[in-house]
Amino acid sequence: MPGLLDATRDWFKVYKIPTGKPPNNFAEKGKFFDREFALKTIQHDHHSWLNMIKGGYDAEPTKRAGISLLNTSLDYQAHPKISPDAALTAINEASQEFVREPAFVDELSIDTVYYIDRSKL
Repeated sequence: MPGLLDATRDWFKVYKIPTGKPPNNFAEKGKFFDREFALKTIQHDHHSWLNMIKGGYDAEPTKRAGISLLNTSLDYQAHPKISPDAALTAINEASQEFVREPAFVDELSIDTVYYIDRSKL
């Protein structure tokens, strides 16, 4: 499918412009990376997650600030599993700090057509 990657990158660059936001910028000037790079990145991120879940960052709490390690199924972690009821209680307690307001829905018509002047991007 010639052109698919370029069209996809272009869409991610401009899709928020009609809402008044600027075009998105990409790292590495929007360069596409190969399969090997993707697999290496996934492996690195999985290793970091595994290290965290096994307690590897317990001595450095800032590295996992805001991340709860509570769970009901992982046997190999440093922190003990909790029951499903305890998990529900933890979720309910954590959600108390959030303000429950309806999401803002803009009033732009779905049928509105926008022109993006690419010479200004």
